[in-house]
Amino acid sequence: MFEDAVLVKDILNGEVDKFGDIVDKYEKIIFILIYNLIGNNYDAMKICKEVFILAYEDLYKYNFNCKFFNWILKITIDKCNFYSRNNEVKSINILSTLDCKDRYIVALKSLKKDLTYEDISEILDINKNNIKERYRKTVSIYKSALKEAAL
Repeated sequence: MFEDAVLVKDILNGEVDKFGDIVDKYEKIIFILIYNLIGNNYDAMKICKEVFILAYEDLYKYNFNCKFFNWILKITIDKCNFYSRNNEVKSINILSTLDCKDRYIVALKSLKKDLTYEDISEILDINKNNIKERYRKTVSIYKSALKEAAL
């Protein structure tokens, strides 16, 4: 996303008010991901703010060869991991029954239609083929469970 790279360069060159454009662009989708992963509205809002604070503080570390959206999603996943290790995650949906990595894969894949397996691989630091296989296996298991429940 060329637009994101321009914003980041502008921010790094002193136009810090442009970080608000990044927040406006990504805040809703980041919040939805966090909420779907942890199931607590208050904590999701708190973590969302922490993600953007950390992204701002670490903006100088951003690699312009990567998509900015993937970079901020990686920060989000790291924050959710930290939260999950230190808090009880409430069971709100089918995602909460999955293994942690599978939950992240399914949540990311369903978050945005144009998020590719390559993108998810970059965000989670997991091999792309492994991500594809885990996603297909998880979807297959739940399709079978839904069929059995319908009988």
